[in-house]
Amino acid sequence: MTGKLKKGVKLLQLNASLKKDMEQPEKPHFSVPVDELLERLKPYDIISFDVFDTLIFRRLSRPTDVFIYMEAKYHFYNFSEIRIKAEKKAREKSRGEEITISDIYKILEVECSIDSQEWIEKEIECEKEVCFANPYMLKVFQELTKMGKKMIAVSDMYLSRKTIEEILRNSGYEGFDKIFVSCEEKAGKWDEKIFGIVNSCYQGKKILHIGDNMNSDVSLPKKAGWEAIYYPNVASIKKRPGLGEMSVLTKSVYEAILNTYLYNGLNQYDQYFKFGFENGGIIAVGYCQWLKKIAEENHIDKLLFVARDGYILKKVYDEYFAGIPTEYVLFSRFNAQQVMFDRYTSSYIDQTILPRAYKKDKMSIGQALREIDLDLLIPKLEEAGIKEDELLVPDRMDKVASFIYQHRDVISVYFSQTQNATFDYYKPIVEGCKKVLVVDLGWNGTCGIALKYLLEEKKKLDITVCSALVGAKDGQEPTVRMTNGDLFVYGFARNMNYDLQKNHMGKDVDYHNLLMEILFTAPEPSFLKFGYTPETQGDVQTLYKSAEDPKAILNIHHGISEFSKCWHFILFNGNFRSFTVLGREVLIPFQNQWQQTNLCKNILNSYQ
Repeated sequence: MTGKLKKGVKLLQLNASLKKDMEQPEKPHFSVPVDELLERLKPYDIISFDVFDTLIFRRLSRPTDVFIYMEAKYHFYNFSEIRIKAEKKAREKSRGEEITISDIYKILEVECSIDSQEWIEKEIECEKEVCFANPYMLKVFQELTKMGKKMIAVSDMYLSRKTIEEILRNSGYEGFDKIFVSCEEKAGKWDEKIFGIVNSCYQGKKILHIGDNMNSDVSLPKKAGWEAIYYPNVASIKKRPGLGEMSVLTKSVYEAILNTYLYNGLNQYDQYFKFGFENGGIIAVGYCQWLKKIAEENHIDKLLFVARDGYILKKVYDEYFAGIPTEYVLFSRFNAQQVMFDRYTSSYIDQTILPRAYKKDKMSIGQALREIDLDLLIPKLEEAGIKEDELLVPDRMDKVASFIYQHRDVISVYFSQTQNATFDYYKPIVEGCKKVLVVDLGWNGTCGIALKYLLEEKKKLDITVCSALVGAKDGQEPTVRMTNGDLFVYGFARNMNYDLQKNHMGKDVDYHNLLMEILFTAPEPSFLKFGYTPETQGDVQTLYKSAEDPKAILNIHHGISEFSKCWHFILFNGNFRSFTVLGREVLIPFQNQWQQTNLCKNILNSYQ
């Protein structure tokens, strides 16, 4: 990993082709500790709260996106646009007076031939589904309740007091002294009249108001004689350009989860947590949901999540998509190359020896053979007219390749130990299975190919091995495997989302792969290959490389896990389980991340 990290940092620092840094700075968000805020509130007789975007968050980034949710849920196409226009007409008709939800649906009843009361109830139902408590303010509210403080809510809203009270109660807020709603008071914050109504109810009392609008929640309350605290709207903290290719509902849900979790003020998060939360979380939930669908449609008996990238993916899958058995399994490209050597000798040479010949830091042929676990060939170099300390350079590749082919049988016998040990490891794992799915991130699916070759061809098991990847490399081979059902791809391949593939697999591919690896790698040493213990020659031995410091990995995984929890247990309280995310959509935030070069440089520099 260390070598890859250095390469990634170098790419990031030196590659002039990287696009200009598009990282959007965050505006200051509310960061006052709860205890500190409570101290500030102690002198006041009445604590007043704005409701939406202060006490209550929506699981959608904009209030009007509730209508998009309704459009999807009730299959009323173009409902969002129609609903927004109806509200605008109702406000124009009222000539500055506060309107109610009934005023809006009376217009829709005429224009769309709907039952207004039925659809009012549908909208209220959806509002309740998408609303949840701001965790920061809920904690403040609970502590104020213990202190015996009198609290009120003041909202500019067309929903009735009863509905808002139900939304608050369902979210954990119960015990308000009064709730003031503009549509019932016929007065709003915007025209200052509602503050006069509140003052008449609490004459002589010291009132402090907390809300997210600098004018109606800060300036105007102060004008009415109150004190006020500005709680910035979480949706205004950070702009996220480049998400336009997401479907409008996916984008809304994604942004809402990020905003309401990261910026509510209850906790502060480091760059690793955010990196996992913002990029890995949506890939994990989208990919795992798709895997469940693929597995069910293709009658898969077991999903094999390959180390190390499958570590956190298996955890997400088991937590939220359980049903088909899963197992976290060891495999590596190094092990796969030895398993498949006798079938794919030329590929072995191209993948192991040829890249070393083109390295800037030259190595000897002997050193190269040691690195690829072919020490046994070094004594045979001299008889082939090759010196051990001779540099491995492109001009000598033909001679080295001929040498490998000349000793192919010897190598095959040596690698058969790896092949047999791999089989002994996997045999009990796949026992009783007719069809297994090998799950990896990308980009060739070598481990799946090797396991298919080993189990189906070499060992003649009555089993079918398929593979699943987030993204596949360019070329005809992956598309052939996709055509015959050996390979399933979620995000991109040559025959799907080809523009995403070109973006990922271009000249900065090492940099992109490294960032993806950092997102999903396991907090454990890299697996090298299978073998047998020298003492017994019968027990399978697992060989590893050195490990990195797992702290950064664990923080990234924590971010992925927390996003997944938000997606499944906060998102609509499980009422919209059919919500699906396309592979194209989940990769958009990650591909945007590449352009945030300052952040990526920090991640790469300190991830060691």
